[in-house]
Amino acid sequence: MTSSNLNKALVKLKALADSTLLKPLKDVLGPEAALHLVGGALRDALDGREGYDIDLASAFSPEKLKEI
Repeated sequence: MTSSNLNKALVKLKALADSTLLKPLKDVLGPEAALHLVGGALRDALDGREGYDIDLASAFSPEKLKEI
């Protein structure tokens, strides 16, 4: 992967992370959830492909997420 391709992938991931698509979830969970993009979305961005799903990881336990 060239640095140019890596920069494009990082820009794409940043735009996805900041998108209005994730805003409602971020608003409900708050900053302490520490959401991170993982899985296919990350892989596809690094490979220069369009992703069709979003996988997220959180600092919250499954029990905490069920409470919310």
